[in-house]
Amino acid sequence: MSATQAAQATRAANEQFMRDYMQTGALSAVQPGPARAKIVDEFGRKTCPGSPAAENLVRLRAAMDRFTYVPGVHAEVVGVFSERGKDASVIAIARDVDPAKKTKPASKVFRVELGENAGKTCVRKETTL
Repeated sequence: MSATQAAQATRAANEQFMRDYMQTGALSAVQPGPARAKIVDEFGRKTCPGSPAAENLVRLRAAMDRFTYVPGVHAEVVGVFSERGKDASVIAIARDVDPAKKTKPASKVFRVELGENAGKTCVRKETTL
């Protein structure tokens, strides 16, 4: 495999990882309690230990039951793109969709820096743009 092909494969794998990460679950889609903790745990498995993202996850865990319960809401990934010139950085565009509402919600744009932990891709830092 050439260096160009390897870089393309890495970018494709990072983009797929990010799609999966963004669709882990919307906390507001489940009742407060153990089900929300499972979603936060899943995010934790995809987060680099000791990273800024891990620190944010600690705050999210503390606040997870404060999110308003909205049955049927789900995360919709609009797009994921590798950031130009940065192999370990992706731009993700997503929104939380509430089927009960007739209008489409505004999308949010994130810059996500990826890392590696025990040979697996993980989220190191996430910034809302």
